[in-house]
Amino acid sequence: MEESGARIVSFDAILKYGKYPLAKALSEIMDICRKELLCEVEIEFAADVAPSGKLSLKLLQVRPISSYSAEQEVNFDELKASLGTLFLESGKALGNGFVNDVSHIVYIAPDKFNSLSTREIAAELAEINNTFKSRNEGYILIGPGRWGSSDPNLGIPVIWSDISEATLRAIIAGKKEHHPSEKKTVQPMRQVNLLVDIQAKLQAGKGAGYERWAKVFNLKQMAQTLNYLSENNLMNIEDLTAKTDAAIARVHELQVTIRETEKRMAELHALKGHIIN
Repeated sequence: MEESGARIVSFDAILKYGKYPLAKALSEIMDICRKELLCEVEIEFAADVAPSGKLSLKLLQVRPISSYSAEQEVNFDELKASLGTLFLESGKALGNGFVNDVSHIVYIAPDKFNSLSTREIAAELAEINNTFKSRNEGYILIGPGRWGSSDPNLGIPVIWSDISEATLRAIIAGKKEHHPSEKKTVQPMRQVNLLVDIQAKLQAGKGAGYERWAKVFNLKQMAQTLNYLSENNLMNIEDLTAKTDAAIARVHELQVTIRETEKRMAELHALKGHIIN
């Protein structure tokens, strides 16, 4: 690394020497997608290497490859001038064309967007989408973050069936107003439940769209839990209990360290006040 020049990240170990059968797996996935969509496709994927060395491949998006010709060229300045009311304009878009007979816009306001509630938002969108599907109508979907993100903090974790009737989907930027959080009393640790109680939600008034979303969500949570246990060799209760006990002990150690650090910071703050005065 002492030599000058540009640094190159090489995937030779995977693509050339076959440490993982990534190229073969992607080729098979694309073949399946071509057969289902009846056209050439482009895919977006992610691959994670677990501490155990296992490769986990995730298919993020599949899109038909659009073909363009001279007849499809559009003069956007002329098109914009011919329009009446303009609701949304973007310099970045995938594909071009006309969508007619759309009379509804589903809009998620960025200033009211809460990243802690993205799963609930996804469930509400599923119900809305189901309503449009029953009417055989389309709509325009506009909101912040990334549609279909697996990280709920980066966007709304919808699946295709949740927004299938949206004829146009747009991502808008926006910042939520920041309100400094107040100090809160630390509550005792509660039991963690990563699954949605579907029956309780249905009794509370949730509809069929929410039920479908919750079932998919629960399956994903169970699959992620099983993958984690397998990748970290925690498939028996003894190993899992030992690792849990070690994690709890580490948390207690960190809590003691934090309290000591906060105490020392308070002492230094007081000392600083005496020095300045």
